[in-house]
Amino acid sequence: MSPVPPRIPQVVRKVLDSIEYDAIVGDLEEEYLEYVLPERGVTRARFWFWSHLMKSVVAGALHAAKYRSKKVSRTVSTPTESFGRSQSVGEKMNSLFKDLKFGLRMVRKAPGMSAIAILAIALGVGITTHTFSIVYGSAIRGLPYEGADRLMNLVRNNIAEDIQSMGVPIHDYMDWRDQQTSFEGLAAFYQGTVNVADNDGQPERFSGGFISWNTFRQVGVEPLIGRNFREGEDQPGVPLTIMLGYNVWQTRYGGDANILGKTVRTNGRTATIVGVMPEKFRFPFDEDLWMPLGIDAAQLERGDGFFLQVIGRLRDNVAIEAAQTQMA
Repeated sequence: MSPVPPRIPQVVRKVLDSIEYDAIVGDLEEEYLEYVLPERGVTRARFWFWSHLMKSVVAGALHAAKYRSKKVSRTVSTPTESFGRSQSVGEKMNSLFKDLKFGLRMVRKAPGMSAIAILAIALGVGITTHTFSIVYGSAIRGLPYEGADRLMNLVRNNIAEDIQSMGVPIHDYMDWRDQQTSFEGLAAFYQGTVNVADNDGQPERFSGGFISWNTFRQVGVEPLIGRNFREGEDQPGVPLTIMLGYNVWQTRYGGDANILGKTVRTNGRTATIVGVMPEKFRFPFDEDLWMPLGIDAAQLERGDGFFLQVIGRLRDNVAIEAAQTQMA
């Protein structure tokens, strides 16, 4: 288990009083370790932790700002004669300037609280924008793959505990893969970091996808140069291979046309580069490179190990409802 993210900045403690801080952060840490981290992996789990924490900070800052505004409300007057009639452009601009001047006065009177509120709003806007970009890219615009409407995500659930989506242990994935008939095949992956070292520069850390050999075949994307992983290359004990993202190929290796067959050190092991994926391909989320799954199921008790994400491409003559019935 990875520990919760680094210690919370002092600015958060200033927004939330001690009771709110202990309750909110304590609940988030407990849920992070017990549910979110095992299901989503470190990167997505930490994003979840910080996004939920910032929502609490925004709420605390707005509450404090509302309380402060009540304390100074006696010094603010509203021209009642302006109600009930339309304002001219000049009047609207004059009102805007007055609001700006009032806002600047409040900033000068309480710079610390103002800074916290501005930071909280900025983080809230940033997180919301990032989340919308993901939702728009995957759910509204659709996936940029051929036949993406046939590409399905398979998850477990726990009805008794009202959990609708959980990752899949390796043993469950293997059983699904071998027994189902609704999909052309099932592929699995998880996210992690990959440290790359070689003779071409300083070691670098990248976001990596650890995938089954058939993942890109299910997605329907071929390498720009080189080849996909081959069957069996995702098993433990075989020579390690790696596929690079376009950005890594360009920035670290200068688009070297002779990159295929080069060996690098990845997380302390030697791996051979066998392919480079097309530009802008970052499957599944925002990955820079990909390595085979390499999980030894025989060494794990059922239910142990990494929780995987599982995808599959529906066969042409199979409806979604039929596949759901079979998997259930």
